[in-house]
Amino acid sequence: MAKYSEELTEKIADLIAIELYSVSEVCMVLNISRKTFYSWMKTQPYFREEIEKAQEQRDDVAFSLAMSSLKKKLNNYTLTEEKDTYIPDEDNPERLIFKSKVIRKKEHLPDLRTIRMVLDRADKKKAAREKAEIEAMQQVGKTESVTEEVQAVEEPLMERSENEEVSNNTTEKANNDKPKKVTSQQIKNRVRVIGNSLSNLPKGRLQGRCYSKVTA
Repeated sequence: MAKYSEELTEKIADLIAIELYSVSEVCMVLNISRKTFYSWMKTQPYFREEIEKAQEQRDDVAFSLAMSSLKKKLNNYTLTEEKDTYIPDEDNPERLIFKSKVIRKKEHLPDLRTIRMVLDRADKKKAAREKAEIEAMQQVGKTESVTEEVQAVEEPLMERSENEEVSNNTTEKANNDKPKKVTSQQIKNRVRVIGNSLSNLPKGRLQGRCYSKVTA
């Protein structure tokens, strides 16, 4: 099993970022098992950070190269080929001397297959975007419909609740305004209390005055 080190980490990162190596290629070149590689990814924070940076850089370079190649496929371009011809020297057969140079230019037309692939991909993306927009609009419509239905149910309930609250308040107010009923026992108790403070009055007048105070 390979031994982890920061030096080895930097070497692996260079192979990925500069040479555009895949994980399998790195493991094969450095004689590291894939199990060990992914174990380091889990257990070694520095290794994971450096490898992720290297993979991002590799993907950027690969994307740039792919776009350049795609651009060539989409555009009309001319390829120039040069060929030099040498012949043996008559005086010295072991020596070659330059005879001629052939320059050939070849025009490459756009690749129709590549153009079709790009257009199909663009159409699929456009269709997916339009579908998502339609679904979003439908979702908004459903939400508004549900909101209207909820409001249609809530409004009568709220109105009923308000009416019941008004009715309860009116009933409570009426009960508060209604004179309280005085029992005979309460009258007797009040007479006894007041009578104690008016003990100097005759008994008949005392009861009459106390009764009138209580029932007033």
